[in-house]
Amino acid sequence: TVNGTSDSRYAENISKETADSVSDGWLRFICREIFGHPEVEQMFVSREREEVDCWIVIPKRDIAIVRSLVEQQQDIIRLFTAAPHSPLNIDFHIVYREGRDATDLVPSDAWPIRMD
Repeated sequence: TVNGTSDSRYAENISKETADSVSDGWLRFICREIFGHPEVEQMFVSREREEVDCWIVIPKRDIAIVRSLVEQQQDIIRLFTAAPHSPLNIDFHIVYREGRDATDLVPSDAWPIRMD
């Protein structure tokens, strides 16, 4: 776990045709950690080879929530840089929904992640 977050839920729809089992596991881990924040409404991912962009949607700009998410993202990135053969280069983006439809705020090639 990162920052003490423990979440028994799992991510679905992580895999695209290009995902392999190692990177798929990393993406599942990231999703469990990010969705551990109750403020996170949605998450979208786009991927091109080893490059992964994660858009994290929260309801509105709240600096306390943003700081908490940034700290968690830094912890995740540290795990990636510590791994001897990290399969992904990851970049996080925090999106403030502000009453808008989240799909209008992220790139069209990003796919939504569901947590069940």
